[in-house]
Order: sequence, then C-alpha cells, then structure tokens
Amino acid sequence: MKTRISFPLIGAFVVLSFALNAVPALAVVQNTTITVSVTKQASAALTLSGSAFTWAHVQADTDHFLASDGGNITVTGTLITSFGSGAGSIAIVSPVNITGAGGGTLPIGDLSITCAGTVVTGQTFATAQTALGPSATTTCATYAANYNTALNFTLGMFLDDRTLPADVYPATNFTVAATAT
Repeated sequence: MKTRISFPLIGAFVVLSFALNAVPALAVVQNTTITVSVTKQASAALTLSGSAFTWAHVQADTDHFLASDGGNITVTGTLITSFGSGAGSIAIVSPVNITGAGGGTLPIGDLSITCAGTVVTGQTFATAQTALGPSATTTCATYAANYNTALNFTLGMFLDDRTLPADVYPATNFTVAATAT
C-alpha cells in the first residue's frame, strides 16, 4: 500500500511517496509432540523348488552318500530375526524309520542332508551329509540375531545304501521347518 504525503516547502510543494507494509501480528508458535512406534516381527517364509527326493532304482550296495534321482531342491524365501537376541533356523523334521512293503527297515539315519550355497553374514550351514535322526529335528542352517536377507540355497538328500535291505519303501513325509525369533 502506497501513501502520498505533501507539504509546503518554501515556495514549493514536495511530495514524498513511500510504501507502508503491513506489519504482521506477533506470530504464535505452539509445539506439540507426536510419537512414532514401529514393530517389525521376526518372520520366516520358505518356498521349495520341489517336493520329493526319490531313489527309484538303487542297485548297488556301495554308496555311502547316494544322491537322489532328481538332485537338489532349491530353498528360497525370507527369514528375519530380532535385533540383539534373535535367532533362526531351517531344519528337517524326520519320521521314525521307514518300513518297506516286504517288512524291510530303512533306518532314518541312513538318510543325510546337505544344505549349501553362498554363505551370507549371519548364516551358517550344517556340516555336509549330516545324518537324520528318527523323530528328530536336524538343523540345516542357522541364522544370527539381526538377520534380514533373502534365502537362496540348495537342500540335498543322500542315501546310504550299503546295508539297506532290498524292498519297496513307501513315500514318507518329512517337514522342512523354519523358525525365527
């Protein structure tokens, strides 16, 4: 807003022109507090590239670690452990010994697993060809606290056919279990 003021000055008029700016009212500042809370749970999710290990034609009795006909299964997914004191694992839960159609026994300890891949910080794989135990949980991989990396490794199963009686052993369910705290 411009204002004009005129006043006489010995024989002449002087016109002054200046702008008046509006003066803001005193600013009022009020601070208030907000809170932010985040909870991220430990979690585990797995995907398997296959669902069966088979040995369709075991003919020798000399293989301590005979690989399955179809080879390895790829394990992918996510595993997130808690910061500080968290931990995680992937394990195989096996049944008791498997009885064949003719009465032969396949001891679960004649099956072993190998989990392998590129090791990521905080991840440890079990020793290769770790024997399974009857009605037991056999650890495949473990994870340290604060682990938050995608999973990608192979799971192989092997058969010790050196003392296995000739028989037809039925398909039996095993469980791949992932835990995270």
